[in-house]
Amino acid sequence: MSVGDGLMTVQRPTPSERPAAGKASQALSRLLDSRSLVTRLTRLNVGMLCLTVALCFAMLALGVHRATRNYQVQASTITAQSLSAGVASALVFKVAASADDELRSYGVRSEALEVLVLDESGKPFAHWTRGGIDTQLGSPLQPGKDVVTDVTGNDLFIQVPVLFRGEWLGTLVVRESLRGVSEMVSALLWQAGWILMACVVLASFMLRKAQRRSLAPIVELAQLAERVAQSQDYSLRAPIRRDDEVGTLAKRFNHLLKRIEVWQVDLREQLRQQQRVGQKFQDMAYRDGLTGLPNRRHFKEALQRELTEHQENSQRMAVMFIDLDNFKSVNDRHGHDAGDDVLRQTCACMVQQLRRDDELCRLGGDEFALIVKHVADRAAVSALAQRLIDSIQGQIQVRGELQLVGMSIGVAFFPEDAEDASKLLEHADQAMYWAKREGKNRHVEFHPK
Repeated sequence: MSVGDGLMTVQRPTPSERPAAGKASQALSRLLDSRSLVTRLTRLNVGMLCLTVALCFAMLALGVHRATRNYQVQASTITAQSLSAGVASALVFKVAASADDELRSYGVRSEALEVLVLDESGKPFAHWTRGGIDTQLGSPLQPGKDVVTDVTGNDLFIQVPVLFRGEWLGTLVVRESLRGVSEMVSALLWQAGWILMACVVLASFMLRKAQRRSLAPIVELAQLAERVAQSQDYSLRAPIRRDDEVGTLAKRFNHLLKRIEVWQVDLREQLRQQQRVGQKFQDMAYRDGLTGLPNRRHFKEALQRELTEHQENSQRMAVMFIDLDNFKSVNDRHGHDAGDDVLRQTCACMVQQLRRDDELCRLGGDEFALIVKHVADRAAVSALAQRLIDSIQGQIQVRGELQLVGMSIGVAFFPEDAEDASKLLEHADQAMYWAKREGKNRHVEFHPK
């Protein structure tokens, strides 16, 4: 049965419509015949070609749609995380107006529909909604402090934690529209679809004279689309063998692949930048900005970790609580900048006396703590404390003037003096005060009385 006969059978015209329907069917049959004056094998090849191109186009469309939507989701997530960093200070100081300004600035983005900031108790702290849009945000997407994304229809919901120096302050929930991405992908797919249709029609004419030669570029393009869909390797390119419609299709196909590849490169770069920013925040959370030493937070975690390890291995360790002598007088006389310089010089002197396994941390002000691991001899710890005291004698200068800065050190041992972190540090602190009471610039080991 011919295609024209099939159409006539499906339409089933009434007696009054048969002359007009018959003329239309004959005209359609002539049009189809004028485009398909080929043998049965040629018609079969054209049909197979159409099916192959349609399948490849469908897989490409699916790949492009998923890639662009995933790109938008990941890019919006990175933007939301940047916004959370912007509103963190507002949450710290409870300044809702500042948070509102940040949300309005974020609302300049055409995709933004709604933004909600919740404090740590889950209560709304700041809220922005684009005009004419019904609000859909009132609570977190799900409990917890993790990054959460959810796509519902053409709406993207993103939940990110608001952190300040590693401390969780609240939650930021963002609602964005994916309609722009869908429209862009639809426009690209419509263009690609029209190009594919034009090339298939052209190929059907070329098959009359050079079927194998004419089908080769289409087959190659179909195979490339299959490889891209299977491997997700968007660096592949279609060969341009001639400057005709098939070549135009290959160019447009390559252009689409290039755009997707560029999107992937941009996305990877944004992820690397985000990782660098995250590492920077990690360093800020666990390292003292003035001296470069680990801070109090790092010390507490490291002390607990070392206590557990030494307890499991039945080993001794020690903690030194170090406080500088006469540091306040330097600050009062020369100013805080000079005091900061004294702290840096002191740290440099102390670090040179330490073993590779020892951990020196700045607790704040002129107070330091030292974790001495794997202590075999208490006398060795005493000798180390004396070396630390001697290391800054005659070494600390401010504007070329020698400063009489010393240090008092209290020492506590695990497990003799305490078996938990807080008690061990408390006993070392108490021993340090004994050292100051006995005349400063010395070290004292903790004893029960």
